Amino acid sequence: MPLPKPVPEGAADAADSTEPQPKRKPSTGGRKSGATFYEIDGEVPVTWSGAEIAAARAACVPLLEGLDIGYKPEDAIGGPEGCGAAAPIEVSKIVGVAIRPPATLNCKFTGVLHKWARGALQQAAKAALNDRIVSVNNVASYTCRKTRGDGSRRLSEHALTNALDIAGFKLKSGDTVSVSDDWGPTGATSDGRSGHDDEEEDALSAKATFLRYVHESACEVFSTVLGPDHNVLHKDHFHFDHGRGGRYGLCH
Repeated sequence: MPLPKPVPEGAADAADSTEPQPKRKPSTGGRKSGATFYEIDGEVPVTWSGAEIAAARAACVPLLEGLDIGYKPEDAIGGPEGCGAAAPIEVSKIVGVAIRPPATLNCKFTGVLHKWARGALQQAAKAALNDRIVSVNNVASYTCRKTRGDGSRRLSEHALTNALDIAGFKLKSGDTVSVSDDWGPTGATSDGRSGHDDEEEDALSAKATFLRYVHESACEVFSTVLGPDHNVLHKDHFHFDHGRGGRYGLCH
């Protein structure tokens, strides 16, 4: 499915927040006892050194400079050998699009998210719905847990503040688009295979077409994009991450 033609990116608007600075109060950022199978049980102590935190904060400055985002710095989470990030930020708005609730992310991922939200997201809304996105429904950002559904025990990109899950979108008109309700007659079968055919693809609603534009355009920016066609764990949301420094590509 072809995407709307890209609009050349102009000069970035001035950021609406101040430069992030280190905070002194530590944060555990862990899961409480009784976590789910995939979540890591227990508290996650902060083990970053002061020098590591300062260096990470300094590295954030050029990554966020000039971006049109609303954010505030958060305390360091976890340490270099496990869950967490030395310089996470809480992002509440990006290119005029509210993130509800605000997402805990790292600065590099935030820059990639900004690039996508600034261009392809609004282009998709205009092309498919003749509308604009005013907010996204964040269902997961930082979570100290393992990956789900691949049989591995490695940490999820969510555990590294390097991922965002979006379940829906609110439009300027007041209407909403839900991945769960509006993706259409596709989605993965119980064995993980795509469950749609070409005839169903041709009969997509405007909202379903918008969601496919969103999914396809995200694959051009993020290293991993998963949605309803991937497996049943993603039947109600999109997963975006920028793992492995953006070198790993999975679009499904």
